[in-house]
Amino acid sequence: MLHKMRTLGSSTSELAFVAQGVYDFHIQADINVWDYAASVLLIIESGGKVTDWQGNNVNLTTKNLLASNGRLHPLLLAGLKTANLV
Repeated sequence: MLHKMRTLGSSTSELAFVAQGVYDFHIQADINVWDYAASVLLIIESGGKVTDWQGNNVNLTTKNLLASNGRLHPLLLAGLKTANLV
């Protein structure tokens, strides 16, 4: 089955869309702290959740990021685990 994924090429914009409710989630591998630091605050303040792919809180060394509206977060973490990405 073919699935399509849209990417804007800007992690900051995509994370801002999660905070805004335009996107339900964003999964990013090999991301740098300067690409997500400000967006984490926006997402948390809007009721969303941001962790690494194992479900741990993000910090300055986090490289694999999962941001969501909060409600989908447990499902997305389970999906990453099922796909053997963690």
